[in-house]
Amino acid sequence: MKLFFLVFSILFVLAPASVKAQGAIALDEQSMSALKKHPGLILPEGMLGHLEYNPPREPVFEKVRFLKLDPPSSLNERIERLIHGLYVDIPPEYDHYGYEIRRYMVSVGSPQILKSPKNIRGQIQNIKNAEIILKYWHEEHRKEIAVIENEIETRKASPSTRSSFKYHRGVSDAFFIEAQSWMTNNRKTLEYLLEIGMDAYQYRAPSFLFNDKKHFTKYAALYKAREDALKNMQDYTPFRMMVY
Repeated sequence: MKLFFLVFSILFVLAPASVKAQGAIALDEQSMSALKKHPGLILPEGMLGHLEYNPPREPVFEKVRFLKLDPPSSLNERIERLIHGLYVDIPPEYDHYGYEIRRYMVSVGSPQILKSPKNIRGQIQNIKNAEIILKYWHEEHRKEIAVIENEIETRKASPSTRSSFKYHRGVSDAFFIEAQSWMTNNRKTLEYLLEIGMDAYQYRAPSFLFNDKKHFTKYAALYKAREDALKNMQDYTPFRMMVY
């Protein structure tokens, strides 16, 4: 059977709230037609047989000494804090969970890791560490929700306060779902490279090639899912600078 060399091109362009990608492959006409319909890939003319994997600039997250916020002064402030670190930027030293998650996730898609299974495993572990932090954050969030619910009933809070709580709770609940999806899709992309092994693909900067079209097709789908999850996370202000 004829050996297909598949060339996957990912040209990142860093923007405030988006990361765009390009892909190029050398395939038969039928496969090319099918992949051109893939919403996550752009196959520009003249790029067949050539690829570039140009990473965006990664943000820098230094270790910080975390501090404790003063207790909220009112029930309404307590409700508003449900989206602190999500839609409301707070200083890193007070953003205990979000800052550490971003620090672990900052380089999980870096091309420097592609040449080494050891480095890929290291980034998978970083993602798992971020997942653990997210779990603890979510647990604290649930506890805070329970406290607020109790205060609302005890104080017989006004309809406007109840409405504010419903909104802030919905927004924060959605964040935890999307954050987990973001981490999961990054992890699956790296785990697939480990699964197929380095004999199945080559990365020689800036070229990223697959020697089997089924591996490329699966990776392209995983990559698109990763990018979709990233775009969702970039809607949250503190996570806007994330590039993978």
